[in-house]
Amino acid sequence: MPDSPSSALDTPRDRFLSLVLTYARSHDWLSAPQVVEEFSPSAIMAALGSADELRAKILVQLAGVHERIAPKKSATAAGEDLQIALDEKLTDATKLLGLFDSDQQVRYLPADKLWALVTRDAFWKVPSDRARQRVLHLLQTAIDEDLVDMKKLLHAVGVERLLADLPKELLQKSLADAVRMGLDGKSFDVARLLFHCPLSEWVDHVSLDHLWERAVVGEVLPACALTSSPSGGNTAAKAPGAKASSNKVSTDKAPADKASSDKAPADKAPADQPSAPVTELASEDLEPAKPSGGSSVVPPSGDRRREEVAARDRALENLRRLDRSPRDAEKLTTPLLLAIDAMYADLLQLADDDAREECIRDAFPNEKLLEDALYAMAEALDPKLDEAELRNKVPTIESLVQLVLYEERRRMNGLGSRTSSPPPGVVPADGIVSTGPPPLPPSRRSVPPAPLPPPARKHN
Repeated sequence: MPDSPSSALDTPRDRFLSLVLTYARSHDWLSAPQVVEEFSPSAIMAALGSADELRAKILVQLAGVHERIAPKKSATAAGEDLQIALDEKLTDATKLLGLFDSDQQVRYLPADKLWALVTRDAFWKVPSDRARQRVLHLLQTAIDEDLVDMKKLLHAVGVERLLADLPKELLQKSLADAVRMGLDGKSFDVARLLFHCPLSEWVDHVSLDHLWERAVVGEVLPACALTSSPSGGNTAAKAPGAKASSNKVSTDKAPADKASSDKAPADKAPADQPSAPVTELASEDLEPAKPSGGSSVVPPSGDRRREEVAARDRALENLRRLDRSPRDAEKLTTPLLLAIDAMYADLLQLADDDAREECIRDAFPNEKLLEDALYAMAEALDPKLDEAELRNKVPTIESLVQLVLYEERRRMNGLGSRTSSPPPGVVPADGIVSTGPPPLPPSRRSVPPAPLPPPARKHN
């Protein structure tokens, strides 16, 4: 990260929060995994519900989703794909935040949770040179963004406290300067005080606890529509009538309710509104359906978003029209079902097996989804094939792809049942061709199957 970061956000509050986040990351106060721990892939993708381009970019670059399929993914499906990519070490939190940087986090995630994350270590309670530099950066950033000015900070910290804590030599210079200016009929203002006692001296000598409570909590946070919670953490002030609930994640950066904090002065002007409109999401919309007992059964429609149910229905209808309906569609996760549907939109337009194989592999972001899809496709293409039986043969991904290509070629040649020889490499050991599904290689150590024969020629 650059030494002097900047923010392209629209409002002072948003730029301030983005710069504070960037500082914490670049100075090792906050790690990328901690950010992703607080905001799961599901929560991030749900927050990016209206940011189709950014959501697709993350899926393509980090989860390996094909660029034509990524924009079609629902927020729930996108969250699952990103979580799988992280779990399988296909990407990491640092790469994710490289695309979803501080500006994007402030634009799409709830400000109260971002502030709570960046201050959860209560660093001001353990004074050190690093902690003082961090407080100085925070206060200077608030000044630079015109959220507060030095006069307000002087009133907040207190003249008496500065007189008690600042070095005597600095105070003596200030007093001498004030006397000289008085003799010349000039006023000694805050600017002259700062000439002798800059903000950095305040932070170096005044208790960090005092600065935090009086300057940050008392002045900066109200200006940002943020306030201090009773527990000592910091959260966004609730708008009037808002419900506090642990199972809600709100991306609505509402103005502060002045009655919620006795710290906020009564004459505060309303804070700037956020850069982009956002919506409130329930927790069930942010987390993908969790498989139970090792299966990937999709929960009843009442437990899922209506948008997801509609997407599943559309995908199943498309596959039904293509005569590719999965045998047990209710067992397929939504991301898997939608990926199969999107894949077939391209697959049936291709003329040769090489292009079809590339299309199949590109449609799924990792081998686990690819494997599950191949079993479902094989069952849909030939009712004699059974996933449990196929899995017992411990096939390779390559042999499953060849099996599906073989079945697809038969469909395209108008063969409704198995009357021709199965593809090389999946013939039974005794050489006898049965009417059942072609056996797969006995183990993953077997030699990959030979190339498929050319499509059968039609005779006039």
